[in-house]
Amino acid sequence: MPYGSGRPTSSSVPDFSIGCMSPGSLQGAGIAIAACRAGAYGILNLELCGGPELHSLGLSNLNQILSTIPESARFGIRISAQQLHQWHELRNLLRGKSHWQILTDWEQHSHQKINELTSDGVCVWLEVKNPEQIRHPSVGAIKFTGWVGRGSETGGWTGSASAYILTQALSRQQRPFVIQGGIGFEAAAACRIAGAAGVILDDQLLLCGNNLSPEWRHIVSRLSAEDSATVGEDRGATVRFAARSGMAGATALKQALEAGLRASGGSSQTWRNAAAGHLRWGDPSEFVWPVGQSIALAPFWAERFRTVGKAVQQLRTHLDQIVRQAAEHLPFAPGSPLAAAHGTRFPIVQGPMTRVSDSAEFARAVADRAACR
Repeated sequence: MPYGSGRPTSSSVPDFSIGCMSPGSLQGAGIAIAACRAGAYGILNLELCGGPELHSLGLSNLNQILSTIPESARFGIRISAQQLHQWHELRNLLRGKSHWQILTDWEQHSHQKINELTSDGVCVWLEVKNPEQIRHPSVGAIKFTGWVGRGSETGGWTGSASAYILTQALSRQQRPFVIQGGIGFEAAAACRIAGAAGVILDDQLLLCGNNLSPEWRHIVSRLSAEDSATVGEDRGATVRFAARSGMAGATALKQALEAGLRASGGSSQTWRNAAAGHLRWGDPSEFVWPVGQSIALAPFWAERFRTVGKAVQQLRTHLDQIVRQAAEHLPFAPGSPLAAAHGTRFPIVQGPMTRVSDSAEFARAVADRAACR
C-alpha cells in the first residue's frame, strides 16, 4: 500500500515530525535550538553557505547548536550533495550523533558518497522539487530514509511544483515523506491526513524570538507573500527571494543573473553561480534574502506565539484536533453534508482561478461532470 494511502485515525500523532529550519547564512541558530528544546527537529540550512565567509558562519552556527542542545535532542542539516566533499569538518562534528541530513541536488552526485552517510547512522532524506525526481533512475542505488518535498513556495533554489502537488505525488509511493513550503496549521493537518510523516517550518518562524536585528525585523514584518518573487523558471533553475520595492539587493541579483545568462548561453549551472554571491542574509541593499511565501505568516505567528517552542506546541495540539475531527466526520466522503447541500456525490467545489474558471466554457465543463453546481 502506498505510504500516504489510508484513512485518518483518531489517535494522537506523536509520530508526526515537525522540523524548524534556521538559515545557515544568518548569524545564530536560535530557531533550530528552540525547536530542539521543544522536542521538534532543529534543522540548519547550509545550502547557501558557499565561500569562505559563509562556510565559516555555517560551521559556527552548527557548533552553536551542538554545544547548546541536549544530547537526546533531534536535529539535522540541509545541504547540497555537491557540498559534501567541501565540508570535511561535518563528518567529524557529527560522527556518532543521530541526525537528519536533507540532501538537495543529489541526482548529479556520487551515490557511493551518499551511501557512506547511512553507514555513519545518518538518516538521509532526498529532497525533491518536482514529482519527476521521485522516478529518477538513480533512486534504486541510493540508501535513504525518505523524501522531503520542497514546494515552490519556499525561498532560495526551488522548483515549479507546489507543496500541494508534491504531497499528492509522494502519497502514491512507498517511502516516508516530509513536506516544506507555505505550511500553516491547516496545511500541516492536511499533509498529516494525506500520509506525510512530518512538515518543515521555515520563514514563518523568523520573527519568533530574537533571530533578527530590529531593523531587519521591521523589514520582514512588512513582507507579504506577493513580495516573494521568482526568476529562472525558464532556465530550469528557479530561485525565490524577497523583492519588495526599495530592496536594492533584489535588483542586483536580477542583473547578475542576466549577465550570467548572456555569458553562459543558457547554462543553468552558470546561472546559479551568478546568483551565489547575492543570495544570502545580509545588508538588503547589497544582498537578496532567500525567503518564500511563508514570510507572510511571520508577523501573525510572532504575535500569537512569540516563541518557536510555543508555535511547535500549538501546532501539535491543532494537528491532533484536526485528525480526530477528520476521522470522526469524514468530510470528503461521498454524501457528506457539503456534497448533499450541492446535490453532488463528492464535496468538491471548484474555486476561482483567474482566466480559467471565469469562463463560461470551463463552468459548463465542471457542471457537466457533477463536480459542483
